[in-house]
Amino acid sequence: MRFLRLVIVTILFWSIFVETAMARDPIFYKSTRGLGMGGAHISAVNDETTVLINPAALGKLRGKYLTVLDFEVEANAETHDLVGFDFLRGVDPKVVLDDLNSEPETIYHLKSQVLLSYAMRNFSFGFYGNAVTDASMDVAQTLPFEIDYKNDFAFVLGFNRRFMEGRFKIGANVRAINRNELKGSFLNFNPNLSVRNDGAEGIGVASDIGIQIAAPWKALPTLSAVLRDVGGTRYSIDGFKDTVADPEDTEMSLDVGFALYPISHNYSRFTITAEYRDLLSDNELKNSMARYHVGFEWNSYDWFFLRGGMNQGYWTAGIELAFSKFQLQIASFGEEVGDEIEKEESRNFILKFTTRF
Repeated sequence: MRFLRLVIVTILFWSIFVETAMARDPIFYKSTRGLGMGGAHISAVNDETTVLINPAALGKLRGKYLTVLDFEVEANAETHDLVGFDFLRGVDPKVVLDDLNSEPETIYHLKSQVLLSYAMRNFSFGFYGNAVTDASMDVAQTLPFEIDYKNDFAFVLGFNRRFMEGRFKIGANVRAINRNELKGSFLNFNPNLSVRNDGAEGIGVASDIGIQIAAPWKALPTLSAVLRDVGGTRYSIDGFKDTVADPEDTEMSLDVGFALYPISHNYSRFTITAEYRDLLSDNELKNSMARYHVGFEWNSYDWFFLRGGMNQGYWTAGIELAFSKFQLQIASFGEEVGDEIEKEESRNFILKFTTRF
């Protein structure tokens, strides 16, 4: 009965936010593992990335992890053909503009991110940085160059409490974020294009709250929810650049997920998970398929992992080789870049290398 009362109280807790929330910005952090599993990760995450994905999962950690390098680089096929493996090109908007002037019909997507962290059961902190560039150029338009660039540097602190022998977990994180942003339409001959001249920078403080409820049955069915950017996040504190505007606010959002963990034998087990993202959004124009994420993972001897799933209606796949001091992950996933009328897939590829002790 105590377990049932906790479930009821939790549902009521989330329903308060459902009645008052609005639409959201894109998710702050995505992992290679989660994207290989169809983008569903809030119920399955169980490593140092929990502090950013679902702080309630800090209660699942079995040991202590000092991650000295967790680096990921991501690009779609068209961008790779254009710039190769030079992931730093996306950090400079002027370089992106020059690239697209040479290949104006390219759908440009380039991302890099790094996480340095310390994690143990119920507690974690770390430093996170990313640079994400999405751009395109349509020679038929008056303002042909479209760009959405974000560069974040953040310090994150996370903690968790376990109840009922760990079957119920609730956690939260706090993030201090310095964001640089350049978003909009520009002429394709802008020699002075930069975040300082044309973009925005600001510092904001954000927080996520997560829960996990695991039933005491063999496959450990687990319900999860993460309320992101509680109350909305504003980047209104002056940053290090003298920009004329603040970055766009990040609206509060809610993701919910479910996972099963069947064990095939002593040295092999599965994770099957599903997630519905952006539950609070009132944006009816957004493709509803973009909110669904379904995936699986096969774990063999805790060193080889095979993953697959569906992300926004497109297939995903991934593999991982995990050793005592480092891990190598590769994933591919499809992402919707079109609209409700005209669908268009961006096929993205990710490479991740992690060193931890």
